[in-house]
Amino acid sequence: MGTVVEIRSYAGEVAHHRHAYHHIILPLRGRLEIETERRGGAVAGDLAAFVPAGAQHAFAAPGANAFLVLDLPADRLQADAPPFFPIGPDLRALMQLAAMRHRAAGAAPFRTRDGIDAFATLVLEAACLPAGAPDRVELALRRALHFMAQRLGEPIRSTDIARAAGLSVTRLHAAFRSRRDTTPHEALTALRLDKAEALLRDPALSIAEIAARCGLGDQSSATRIFRRARSTTPAAIRRAMRS
Repeated sequence: MGTVVEIRSYAGEVAHHRHAYHHIILPLRGRLEIETERRGGAVAGDLAAFVPAGAQHAFAAPGANAFLVLDLPADRLQADAPPFFPIGPDLRALMQLAAMRHRAAGAAPFRTRDGIDAFATLVLEAACLPAGAPDRVELALRRALHFMAQRLGEPIRSTDIARAAGLSVTRLHAAFRSRRDTTPHEALTALRLDKAEALLRDPALSIAEIAARCGLGDQSSATRIFRRARSTTPAAIRRAMRS
């Protein structure tokens, strides 16, 4: 078989299967939780997944979703390629072009000529994780940060972050300390404060509403967190923006 490219959506209920070809899944919209024989994680943001031929895997994608999926002959890529790999700017641009071509063809799957067009080639290069690309710890941290950034208004536990990153809680803390010189909790707080600062530019939003949206509690709690972490307050930031 040649390489087959298709946009697919997945159900929110967990499904299991295996197939005789390699499977590469690239996110266009939403989040796909996937568990393979090697590791579990999420296809979302700037992370894609590789499922080797014959590997049993479970998957589910709650909510609206769309993924660009490549079905590849088993000889096109070694089965021990990393289960997750980052999506760079060049690959993202080709993903958008491939999605446009797919839609122009009436949403029918299309086959690449001999399985080696530019899109498939770039995907394969990314999946092989060449030298200088992020290592597995870095990818785990990116998954953790993406997970947090998508849920700033929700209660988030260390166990939730660790599960999304594909690490134990102990290894998650060690990774954040060694690579970011911080903790998961401190990283989450920084993301929440960054988001709150961005929202403070909108005069239609009250500080209390911004605090709730960003997981900072009420206005008083947000003020305490800002003062402790950044030596300022939401009200002071808003006044400075207006002046």
